[in-house]
Amino acid sequence: MRHLPFALVLLILVAGCRQDSSTAVEEQGPSQDRGNWKKLKIGMTQEQVKALLGEPVQVEKVDDATCWHYRPGQPLERHATDPNEWRISRGSLLFSAKGTGDPKLTEWREP
Repeated sequence: MRHLPFALVLLILVAGCRQDSSTAVEEQGPSQDRGNWKKLKIGMTQEQVKALLGEPVQVEKVDDATCWHYRPGQPLERHATDPNEWRISRGSLLFSAKGTGDPKLTEWREP
């Protein structure tokens, strides 16, 4: 009987540390899997990237470039010293349709 208060406190602590399973699945989705990011290759199509990482949270188009964001970050912008280069935030990919008409993966930054 004298261990009952201790057992109740322990039970409350354990219940408070439990992680919601829906949150765990969301945090471990395809776009957060580092192994999937390692499989990316320059020249991949948007369909190939979507098959690896899933749907982006935001798509941004500027001129002939399309940026897919898989986490919130800075918007796409041109590099300060070289206007032909782009600066992308972590968890983002850049596709270019320059000369090909069909957007291909040109660069990315892992989350």
